[in-house]
Amino acid sequence: MSKTVGDYQLKEKIGKGSYADVYKGTHKVTGQKYAIKTISKDILSEPKLLAGLESEIKIMREFVHENIVCLHEYFSSEKNFYLVLELCEGGDLSKFIKKKKRLDERLAHNFLAQITSGLAFLHEKNFIHRDLKPANVLLSEFSDNAVLKLADFGFARQLSVASLAQTRCGTPLYMAPEILESKDYDGRADIWSVGCIFYEMLVGTSPFKGANEGDLLMNIKTKELNVPKDIVLSEVSIQILIKLLERHPVRRAALP
Repeated sequence: MSKTVGDYQLKEKIGKGSYADVYKGTHKVTGQKYAIKTISKDILSEPKLLAGLESEIKIMREFVHENIVCLHEYFSSEKNFYLVLELCEGGDLSKFIKKKKRLDERLAHNFLAQITSGLAFLHEKNFIHRDLKPANVLLSEFSDNAVLKLADFGFARQLSVASLAQTRCGTPLYMAPEILESKDYDGRADIWSVGCIFYEMLVGTSPFKGANEGDLLMNIKTKELNVPKDIVLSEVSIQILIKLLERHPVRRAALP
């Protein structure tokens, strides 16, 4: 595929979401490569999705941080909105974990530090992500030396000081128990999601599973956090997992 939109030449598709396609694109004058997110205006006729796009643009325009994907510009045509994003050549963390099977502890700790750095910056601005998962963490390159970038802020929401969110959103396998139980929640729900990501980096699978959301919640509430016997983790990693995956938000680990 080769198509021109604005000042950009779109090449191959590199990603697809529930309401957007992402293409590798090149600026026609500078030759600089970008990831160009294309969203149909027909889909955004739903107010919730339009609000999500506005939130995503606001965060990436205003929040410049090494571990958050950078938005270079956005524009629209008669049929679509376009977000011109920093190109992360390494793809997403989900694919990286699948390729590696699981990460060694040193690398997992390095990646965890980068994820929490970006998230702490977001929380300092009173925003919560609400859909953290490996597929929403991008790598600058497909290697152990990658810089990690938080992405996909369509569910992100700004909270006033001491306020709590109520909207149900996110991906169930990485969703905090308070969200699954339809309780009020805050930034500590993101901490649970980080714990799920850290576990998946170390073990290769998500920490809790279920045939449906009800089963998943029951397993979270009744089953102890378990690491397969053939995987040996340091006490440091185990304690981090326990603190991040604390069922009760008030006792859950806080970001540095």
